Amino acid sequence: MIRPLAHATRIARRELLALFQQPLAWVVLAATSALLGYAFSTLLALPGIGSAPLLEVQRVLFTASLFWLPLLVVLPLLTMRLLAEERQSGSIELLLAAPVSGGGIAAGKLLGALVFYLALLAPFPLFLGVLATAGRLDLPAAAAGLTGLVVVGLYLLSAGLFASATTRNQVVAAALGFVLLVALFTLPLAAGAIATTPAARAAWDQFDLVAAMDELSRGRVAARRLVYPLTGTLVFTALAAALVERLRGGAGGRARGWGGPAAALAVFALANAAAARGGPAWDFTAARLYTLSPGTAGALAALPAPVRIVSLLHPAGELPADAAVELDAVVATLAAAAPERLAFERVDPLRSPMRLRELGLDPLRESVNAVVVESGPRRRVVRAEELVHYDGALTWDGAPAVRALRAEGALLEAIRAVTRARRPVVRFATGHGERDPAAPGEAGLSRWAELLARADLDVQRWDALGASAVPEGTDLVIVAGPLAPWLPAERDALARFVADGGSALLLLEPVPLAGGGGFAASGLEPLLEAAGLAPRDDVVLDPAHGLPAFGPESFYAFANPRDPLGTPVADMPVLVRLARSLAAPGGYAGAEHGESGDHDHANHAPQGAPRPLVRTSPEAWGETAPGDAARGLVRDGPDSPGPLTLAAASQAGAGRIVAAGDADLFANAAIDQLANRGLANSTVGWLLPDEAPLSVPARERPLARIALTRRETAWVSLGATAGLPLLTLAAAGLVWWARRRP
Repeated sequence: MIRPLAHATRIARRELLALFQQPLAWVVLAATSALLGYAFSTLLALPGIGSAPLLEVQRVLFTASLFWLPLLVVLPLLTMRLLAEERQSGSIELLLAAPVSGGGIAAGKLLGALVFYLALLAPFPLFLGVLATAGRLDLPAAAAGLTGLVVVGLYLLSAGLFASATTRNQVVAAALGFVLLVALFTLPLAAGAIATTPAARAAWDQFDLVAAMDELSRGRVAARRLVYPLTGTLVFTALAAALVERLRGGAGGRARGWGGPAAALAVFALANAAAARGGPAWDFTAARLYTLSPGTAGALAALPAPVRIVSLLHPAGELPADAAVELDAVVATLAAAAPERLAFERVDPLRSPMRLRELGLDPLRESVNAVVVESGPRRRVVRAEELVHYDGALTWDGAPAVRALRAEGALLEAIRAVTRARRPVVRFATGHGERDPAAPGEAGLSRWAELLARADLDVQRWDALGASAVPEGTDLVIVAGPLAPWLPAERDALARFVADGGSALLLLEPVPLAGGGGFAASGLEPLLEAAGLAPRDDVVLDPAHGLPAFGPESFYAFANPRDPLGTPVADMPVLVRLARSLAAPGGYAGAEHGESGDHDHANHAPQGAPRPLVRTSPEAWGETAPGDAARGLVRDGPDSPGPLTLAAASQAGAGRIVAAGDADLFANAAIDQLANRGLANSTVGWLLPDEAPLSVPARERPLARIALTRRETAWVSLGATAGLPLLTLAAAGLVWWARRRP
């Protein structure tokens, strides 16, 4: 074992000396560094690069065609001479006469080419250094990306070595090598794009070098992404060794030569077949994005019933492409944690409309960028917006920036929901002109009721008119926009239900009295006042955040950025059609009028105190005279100044209450707009104790961005495109001068 390795090392040293003594090698190094430097300066000059997360810039650095095209052109020029030149000059006879096997010769040549290739990659650590000075670099993920460059490069070098072994003409070897390298990159992409079955697409994905580099550059090192290029290197090196053995002549040499490729092909087939079915993966991100929380694997292994997870996540959806890919990796990691209880399926929603119908999804009505969790006949759809926390800013592709991934917690909640023994019962109160959960119009709640049923909740009506008690088995009562007041006995029944541990969601919009004499009472005011959620007699106006073609009472507000209920839509806009405000919670009334510290006050409220969920901007106000809104936008003394609370949550005894001043908040016309659906999901999740978010921390994504001035960018571009090539040529001059010395 030691002797063949020593032979390969000597051949590699000989190859390197021959390479670096040729001016052409230094010209190739200088030209490559210039092309890579130009690609890097182009990356820094892209519009919106300053708003792109640094982790995404790292990914582009390792995967963009601008960086790989120079390498695909240079590598065949590097490998064309490895064996073809030896055969053309006749020096191959000296190698064949030496006590070195064909495998030793091929391995030595490949090792020498690899060292030269590492010299070609020297600009990449420098580029990463620039990014590190311009922002917080994810060093472990960068190391994974560099590892991918080396492993994939080794595979391509071995393919070029094989091409050089097939001919004595260097030009032919370079052309054959270039065609082979391009085919290795593009063939799996093209075949996967036209594949008609998920199994075929998954099979081609195993051989996709672009996907491998993309995954490695994100800091997720999956064994299957390394198995293919490493076993492919083994095959091409064995083929090159066999061709070298054939040059020795004789039947014995030919027989010995083809045994290696046969064994290498067997290893290639078996290893890749096993890798395609899954395997270990390692998390190289600083934030541990792909690492499950302690106890998750045990909780999954103890599931009472088998569960299937179907991932429909794709980069073409409303999420940023980088976040969609990361989420899909987290979903796959979760599914692999307990393969005996969890089955995993990945479906392309753009190419599998029939499968979408089977899952109960309609791509014409809604976004299908989601994950479906099934157990027997029970199913829960987890939308993309439920899997993330948004940052509030925009990325360079115009999508909202994702601050953190909460896929693990959201999917565990969905798994818990579809495997529980009892479905929670949600009842919509009727009898006082409330919104109908089956009504299909803009003001109806049929869409919300459909989403609740899709979340595996038992949705029913409750005729509250004249009722003395809430029906047994009810978990949540929803009162949406009553037009007539509740009687004291009805209100007391709802109050007892909450005091005994039930939950209530009260959506109470302003109902002006005829003739402009104030607002109609809902009859629920005493219940809300006891919970610290008293509604004001006003109509909230916010012309600064109004909607085009709508009046000032229609605008967008904002979900609480401090996330009191675990909602993934914190600080995202929420559509409001017609709303009243809620009075400042007792004990910290200053939260209602502060501008910079109001959220801190709200979220550091005493235990059980109300917590704001939706707030207006500081420019909004509560109009106490509804007629004034039609005559002009005038804020006077009695009006409540902004920011105003439009929705808040409170712990009332053993139960929970959420109140909102807009009955249209989750109506058909609004629930699929902006962040309304995410707010509805998180609100219901908090109100149902069994649906409350699990204590699984969200994985914070590094959103550090490039902070380079225009002048600094110009200097970096100049150094990358001109400085690096000049340094390379200077090194070439030093080598030439050293060789001339006696």
